[in-house]
Amino acid sequence: MPPLRTRDEATHSRRVMRRSLTILAVVSVVVAAAVGKAVVVPILFALLLAIVLSPLVRVAQRAGIPPAFGAAVVLAGIVGLTGGALSAAIDPLAYWASKTPEAIEVWRTEVARIRNYLSREPARRPAALKDVRVRERDKPVIETGAITTRLLSGLRSTVIGAGAALILAYFMLVAGRSAVFSAVAMLRTHRARRLAWRWASDVRKDLTRYLTTVSIINAGLGALTAAGLWWAGVREPLLLGAIVAFLNFVPFLGALFSAALLAVVGLVTYGTTLMSLSLPAAFLVLHLIESQFVTPTLLGRAVTLNPLFVMLAIVVFGGIWGLSGALLAVPLLIAAKITFALVPGWTGWARVLGERRPPYGSRDSPNSLASGSGSRRSSAETSSAASIENVMPLPPNPSTASTRSWPGNRPIDGSPDGVTPNDPAQASAG
Repeated sequence: MPPLRTRDEATHSRRVMRRSLTILAVVSVVVAAAVGKAVVVPILFALLLAIVLSPLVRVAQRAGIPPAFGAAVVLAGIVGLTGGALSAAIDPLAYWASKTPEAIEVWRTEVARIRNYLSREPARRPAALKDVRVRERDKPVIETGAITTRLLSGLRSTVIGAGAALILAYFMLVAGRSAVFSAVAMLRTHRARRLAWRWASDVRKDLTRYLTTVSIINAGLGALTAAGLWWAGVREPLLLGAIVAFLNFVPFLGALFSAALLAVVGLVTYGTTLMSLSLPAAFLVLHLIESQFVTPTLLGRAVTLNPLFVMLAIVVFGGIWGLSGALLAVPLLIAAKITFALVPGWTGWARVLGERRPPYGSRDSPNSLASGSGSRRSSAETSSAASIENVMPLPPNPSTASTRSWPGNRPIDGSPDGVTPNDPAQASAG
């Protein structure tokens, strides 16, 4: 008969089993995300659109406009603005497309010139770099046909994904709120429902604040870049400023790509002179001011993230999903930080990712509403719970109300089945 395991051994075995299952789950999610890029990425962009645009739909609903019509108007406005911007960018794009062969040739020549200069012995090097002779066979080879094919394939995938994201965002704006209410109502305990509402409220507020603030900052950076390029005599500065603003949604790497783009523009415009380097240098100074002073001041400490994990998220999601993953990296990291902050036992990971709120369960913590079931709550916890219920109503406690009281029979203010967002009776039921 084999010897019986001790309690410590059983506990260790369960811990090893949980860790193994967690690793397997993470690997499975990563593989599924990589394989299902065409499905997962449009869903995530649709969620971001629905989160950012839902306040506009609710305002229209309060004015008596049905959600289906209000969501259609909002999305149609976005499509119209995007189409107008693309239409206005056709001529500037055609100009820079015609300059692309020249830019590639200048780049090949200068790379070969620098390589030939460094390959010579110091005594045989000419006095100036421009005096180095370059032959055609010395220039690096660039497969422009393969690059064009990949760009066209990526453009087709982007158009299909954008259309799918808009359709999904429409249905999320129309019926997403009811689906969230029904999903939270299925949770067994009142504490779980309270945590779910808190998670949804924090994700909505932090993502909305982040995306709105960063969009305004990037628009300002693009406008200043366009103004500087116009002053420097560069053709089509508005298009280049718009590209810089879009690339700046990717932290760190976006600024490097923008600087490289402006370096190529400088080579095409001014040739191999110091003036060509002034464009990326001036942009990097402008970006340094934006990233070190403007963004921290406007965003504050609520969505502060550790730069190391931001870079890791960009590398991981960018490697899995390309440019779409790099754009989604920071919103996904914000959602992960909020999740860790609300789950008991995981708050340390929230602080590692950049969490600066009080620890979970402390008297000053907004998460203290979930600590300790059945104990008497402090006044800070009560006010915190009341503020959450004002943001988004909580389902009633099954011990104090029948399951048929929620959902009810009368929709009010867009809430499904009679749940009113600011109903005192509903808040007191929790």
